[in-house]
Amino acid sequence: MMGPFLCLWIATFFAVIQGCPEPCTCVEKKYGRQLMNNNQLVKLPWEAFQTLKNLRSLWINDNKFTTIAQGTFDAMSSLSQLQIYNNPLNCTCRLLWLKTWVENTLISIPKRDSISCAAPESLRGIPLGKIPNLQCTPPSVQLTYHPNLANTMLYDGLMLMLHCSVTGRVAGAVHTTRW
Repeated sequence: MMGPFLCLWIATFFAVIQGCPEPCTCVEKKYGRQLMNNNQLVKLPWEAFQTLKNLRSLWINDNKFTTIAQGTFDAMSSLSQLQIYNNPLNCTCRLLWLKTWVENTLISIPKRDSISCAAPESLRGIPLGKIPNLQCTPPSVQLTYHPNLANTMLYDGLMLMLHCSVTGRVAGAVHTTRW
């Protein structure tokens, strides 16, 4: 019976003497930087850094991020350096915000020409800051039905035929899908 209490007391004693920090507190307060580079990371949730307001330097370069969600860096009000180069970015309309943000931010972003597109094929190898303005429009949806049911009461068992059409513009091409 005395063994578990003795172990707990010893663990508590050494924790107090050594002053074990909470995870990430040491990184944020003492160093002010988070090193996550060269880790083969694939997904970066937009809320990943929401609580790191005092973080001054973030290194997420040399990973496998294909996209970075808008707002990912917004909560880091103390950020002064961001390394995001050498990630295989998919330069579509979803990533245009990053191009604009990098061009306008006061945060130091080294190796900007190494922040380049891996996809689509037409933009492969082009630095994010040098991609042309993509003509992106949100999809528009049109729904038609037959017969004209504007003022018709629908009953259980009634057969209804729907025709759906979606059109959108992505990187200079118009895509239309019908079903």
